[in-house]
Amino acid sequence: MINHAAELQEYVIRPCLKHLGIEDPAMELLLLGTAARESSQGFQCCCPVSGGLGLYHITPERHQQVWDQILIRSPDMASNVRGLASQQGFLKAPHQELVTNLLYATAIAWAIYWGANVSSADLKDVTAMANTWARDFDNGSRQQDGNYSVASFLHSYRKWILRDKRMRAA
Repeated sequence: MINHAAELQEYVIRPCLKHLGIEDPAMELLLLGTAARESSQGFQCCCPVSGGLGLYHITPERHQQVWDQILIRSPDMASNVRGLASQQGFLKAPHQELVTNLLYATAIAWAIYWGANVSSADLKDVTAMANTWARDFDNGSRQQDGNYSVASFLHSYRKWILRDKRMRAA
């Protein structure tokens, strides 16, 4: 488990985005904030209420939709995302990858934002990120969660990211 936001950004989110051909510090922070909000930065790998899995609490149904409705539009990007999944595990239990493979889960979370046409221009500050998350991050859990408020994102961002001294120094 990664206990610090700076480690999650440096060892998971940034390498994932780089693998996808993306260098975008604002998107890194949005994904970091999303992980903080959805799973308390990985401390809750499964949501018993919604069935959401992994760092971003993406439901199996939404995971399938990302492949069927978003990644299908770009075979090259789909191939890059698939390249992050484990060879055997993905074929046997694809949704389990959302829990056991942080790079792959991050790529799927990014694809949700990509499918909503989120760009760096939408992410000028933490409040803008919170608004983007509330508007665009549909992980399949919204009906069960009931707290998709900007305030809940901001609270999680402050609690899990801004408390990390390494993030404040960056």
